[in-house]
Amino acid sequence: MSLTNHAAAEALAGLNECFDEVEQVAPWRWRCVTRDDGRLPFSASFNGGFLRLVAEPHLASGMEPAIERATQLNARFAGGVKALIDPRGQQLKLCTDIVVLDRSQARDRLAWAAQSICETVDTLASDAAIGIEHQSIAKIPSSDLGASLRETSWEFAECAPDEWSVALDTESAPPAKVRIQETGILASIELARVSLPVMAPRRALALFLLTTCWMLRFVRASACDSETQQVFAFEVVLPPAPAPEELDHALASLSVAYCACAREAEVLLDKTAAGCYLALCDPSLNCQPLNRKEN
Repeated sequence: MSLTNHAAAEALAGLNECFDEVEQVAPWRWRCVTRDDGRLPFSASFNGGFLRLVAEPHLASGMEPAIERATQLNARFAGGVKALIDPRGQQLKLCTDIVVLDRSQARDRLAWAAQSICETVDTLASDAAIGIEHQSIAKIPSSDLGASLRETSWEFAECAPDEWSVALDTESAPPAKVRIQETGILASIELARVSLPVMAPRRALALFLLTTCWMLRFVRASACDSETQQVFAFEVVLPPAPAPEELDHALASLSVAYCACAREAEVLLDKTAAGCYLALCDPSLNCQPLNRKEN
């Protein structure tokens, strides 16, 4: 049995331990149902050593406002959960990617992710103000995470308490930041900044990054507002005590994501290019005509 098949078997064993029902629908693809009363359906697939768990939230207010909010919600989701767009049906979904190392690790990561998805699946369907609270968990000591980073293949330096700077394997990229947070370990890299009054580039970047992340493992697109700008970034969220292999994959995923998207993101900062991109991707999105001044 090959290593890939062995890892897939470990992933399936983890699914059977975490879910009440697991039905195979294709090779290395399953449909799963949670044990709780809500019985939320998931789809799971294994590819290249990664297990992807996906759920589809109900969008009462439609895709456009959901896209506007999804990148901001991504900055708050725990459990490695990310909102992204499945380009095959232009559907917004919640998912998480898990690198499978062994059965115990896969089970623990699945339980962590499934609980977080169940807790947040209704958030995109509501019109409530953005704000998600998660229970704090025991933080890993800085010395432990530093030791794990030393076992990876990346050059890093401690730049603040509970924070490290990591040089990624890509030219012109800023260093990634690895931080210890109350909900886990956050690895991130800044991608672009947009002035808050400028609507088309913000919408275009959100749509582009959420769609691209469907094809990127581990990485999610996030956006946070400063006083005058919206800051877009790529993030990977890991549990409090990640294995060195998980840190390696997280930083490699950030490097690949930045290489794949940095140039396109820079183009979409232009209002005209952003408007054309939005009109091309989905004419139903209410983009302002290019000859009108944005509010």
